[in-house]
Amino acid sequence: MMDKENATQRLGGTEDQAARWIGVSTAVYREWPERLLPVMTDRVYAAIIRRQTAKALGMTARQFFADWRGETVIESMLERVSMSAIMANLMHRVPPEFEQREERTPRKRPARSYRTNDAEPAAATAG
Repeated sequence: MMDKENATQRLGGTEDQAARWIGVSTAVYREWPERLLPVMTDRVYAAIIRRQTAKALGMTARQFFADWRGETVIESMLERVSMSAIMANLMHRVPPEFEQREERTPRKRPARSYRTNDAEPAAATAG
């Protein structure tokens, strides 16, 4: 969990700036507890991503929120990061306890017959 002071510092240093990046009013942000709940922490992390993206694009918070391209950039970035993480995981060696073991050859069982009498019928003798 994150504390509110850390969130404030990471989002610009003031409660007003933090609230703006999170998308709540300053009054609402001031009512948040000192130890943030998980849902609040998630909102802070999302705000940090928005803030860093805007900074990379040379935009202020107001410009970023007024321009949908900022959200599109974030979506594209997250998609690429996710794919990169998946690909990197696929390149790791599988721990020995999870490696696929050689398949054992199953025992051969005698073929079952569903007929009651497998013998050829005796040839009829002409009499």
